[in-house]
Amino acid sequence: MARLQQITSRTFNGSKRVLVVEDDVIARMILARWFDRWEIGYDMFASPAEVMSRLSHNPYCLALIDYHLPYMNGLELVREMRSAAKRYRYQPPSFAIHTTDSDLRGYVQNEDVEWFLVKPVPHARLASVLSETGCKPALIEDPLPAHQSMHRQNVRAASSHA
Repeated sequence: MARLQQITSRTFNGSKRVLVVEDDVIARMILARWFDRWEIGYDMFASPAEVMSRLSHNPYCLALIDYHLPYMNGLELVREMRSAAKRYRYQPPSFAIHTTDSDLRGYVQNEDVEWFLVKPVPHARLASVLSETGCKPALIEDPLPAHQSMHRQNVRAASSHA
């Protein structure tokens, strides 16, 4: 099996960090653009496998996790991260699960996940979640033109790669 690589990492002086686990490359690109604009540090991974080796400490204020991931779903990863927090005695990050399947809301909320976000996630909603976790975006303006949502960005990018 090939070694999984960290997708993207960015640090801003003094900023708190967000962990993103998302297997869609276009969604990671859009989220990176938003976090860069807001000057919020982040680590992005395409698979939970790479995250699992980094659970001995928590530098994150928020873990934004896609529900549909390879090898395990997002809730299984949340459980693993909470277990590691108890084992290594640190405060776990706040958790947000994002998915295109709005029918999962009740199931996810029963798992003690703080936020359930339906894709495409509006930038203002994500900025609100970041503010509530203490990550506080430096700029809470729209990093994309108002008429472009994450969904439109995904469609446009996917069609240009075809």
